[in-house]
Amino acid sequence: RMLALRMELGDGESQLVGMDTDFHDLTAEMDLPEVAPQPRFRPPATSSASGSLPPPIPHEAKRADTGPLPPFRKAREEVVGTFERAYLSRLWAEADGNISGAARAAGIDRKYLRKLLIRYGLYD
Repeated sequence: RMLALRMELGDGESQLVGMDTDFHDLTAEMDLPEVAPQPRFRPPATSSASGSLPPPIPHEAKRADTGPLPPFRKAREEVVGTFERAYLSRLWAEADGNISGAARAAGIDRKYLRKLLIRYGLYD
């Protein structure tokens, strides 16, 4: 599978960026709880004359081994951080350490790229 993101380049242009990885690979090392799939709502095949609604769909029972769900902000930061580290590692390797070439390929400013690379320990 390939993870694809559309990156805005400015002036109404965008570029599709892909990574040869599965989203589950990016989140595998994170401590996120499993979420059981919810049943889909299906309207009744025929409408009844009484006009009554179908019974509500019961939620799946919470699994005892999952623990509490982390706050949204923390979970998002972990996912984004994992993605950024993987993306920047590959970008930096493909650019052979050339910050201008890497910034051009990523469609971002060199100063911002340098800041990200320092944040993830990829640039001294």
